Amino acid sequence: MLRDILKLIITGHEHSGTTICKQIFQLSPHLDTGFECGILSSTKGIRAYEKYKPYSAMLMDSWGITPADLKSIISRSGTKDYEAFYYGLRERASNIKNKNVFLIDKTPVYIRNFSKVLRDSQDVPIFVMRKDPRNLIWSLLKRRTIKFERACKRFSDSYCGRNQNLIENNPRIKLIQFEDFIMDPVTYIKDMCERCNLEYNAEDFLAAHDMVDEKKRLSYQLPFR
Repeated sequence: MLRDILKLIITGHEHSGTTICKQIFQLSPHLDTGFECGILSSTKGIRAYEKYKPYSAMLMDSWGITPADLKSIISRSGTKDYEAFYYGLRERASNIKNKNVFLIDKTPVYIRNFSKVLRDSQDVPIFVMRKDPRNLIWSLLKRRTIKFERACKRFSDSYCGRNQNLIENNPRIKLIQFEDFIMDPVTYIKDMCERCNLEYNAEDFLAAHDMVDEKKRLSYQLPFR
């Protein structure tokens, strides 16, 4: 089963808090990950993943995978054996030191092809990050030269229509409001552990509050004051 290796998927609009969510969950000694995989959103399947840019390149760089490693993982995974893909990824990734950990796949782009990701991820729990629209658009605008109209459209494209119905009506999906998450990360950590059948140990997550300190909390509220 895919869930035997992949314990959690984190997605949501870019800059909606997926990275800080991943970093906090990664405090668990039972979980590890690299940068974004993108494998579940590849419409041409695993066989074509090597040409699925920029994700295949980012995976090799952040997980510590050589081109030869990637070819081997793809060859062993066939067209749609995602379980074999993630097992191979853990085995070959030089940046994953503990080969007994479970994996997290944090990939924001999954929200854009959510029905496929939902189907191919079997019964793996999915956390979808959502940020206040004003906060999200502010994040997009301050990070790059992007027009206000385009920022609004990108938000709308990611959350409108059937995605919202898929998210709200599926028990294995947890919709997380970013502003609530950074105020009380432990509540979501406990929920994550329960959903992933992992034992919760408070000592493992002592650094969580430092990662969302008061300065960061306030910075996300400034645009609305």
